[in-house]
Amino acid sequence: MKRLYLLVSIVIFLNSFMFAKPKMIEIKDEKNNLNIEISETLVTMKDYKEYLSERHPNKLEDFEEKKIRFTDSLLVEFKDEWPVWGISWRDAADYCNWLSEKEGYIPCYYLVETEENPKYGKVIMEKEANGYRLPYIRELLILSGFKDGLTQEKFEKENTSGLKLDPDRNYPLTVYEGKKNSYGIYDILGNLSQFCNDYYQENYDYFDYKLSLFGPETYTPDADQIYYKEPLTAVRISFGGSLSFSFEEMLQWLIVDINEVSQEYNGIRLVRDKF
Repeated sequence: MKRLYLLVSIVIFLNSFMFAKPKMIEIKDEKNNLNIEISETLVTMKDYKEYLSERHPNKLEDFEEKKIRFTDSLLVEFKDEWPVWGISWRDAADYCNWLSEKEGYIPCYYLVETEENPKYGKVIMEKEANGYRLPYIRELLILSGFKDGLTQEKFEKENTSGLKLDPDRNYPLTVYEGKKNSYGIYDILGNLSQFCNDYYQENYDYFDYKLSLFGPETYTPDADQIYYKEPLTAVRISFGGSLSFSFEEMLQWLIVDINEVSQEYNGIRLVRDKF
């Protein structure tokens, strides 16, 4: 009995380090000022449902029903190994905070209520925190190869080589079904675009790291917010493209502005700074 109790205790202890996140890869690149851990894949549906079941159990059923309706309309079977999508930027940030708290790290995001926007408030990024966060554009430009002038041949080799792609397919591959790049990272450009920390600012040069390692300090409001005169929420950036994107389409849609609180078809890529 004592042996059984000990075995169960060990299993529980080990499982506490295996929840709701993909494998992390350490990247140390002094030339590009990178000293981080980044997730090998995007966060999966299974990972995200575990987070919901613990953090927001009242939202889990609705989340699953929406995905089932989506897959039923496409006549495909729902897969837990798909990268999670159909969530907002703030949902992604909250997932990062939850995971940070689970592992005893300092969360990177906190909400400040504002008079101008009492419903949504303002999300502040704590750059000195050691918890999980979303990537910055600069990091993904470096790790995807775009900083050094990614070629079409390299793009196809690392993202789509040998895959039979259906141009009409509008749902992603499972996380390990694609190709990984020279850093050992899957789907950093294709399969599903991903949420980033950077604000969107019109005409800002995101390729010029000398301007800021963290992107612009202010954002350009979303056109719909201005038109409907709603309280302004921050506009962020997504990076990458869908599974069916060609190299030319990727160049055109590499960096896209997204509303912080609306539901978006982007995935979660985890990053943690190594101080």
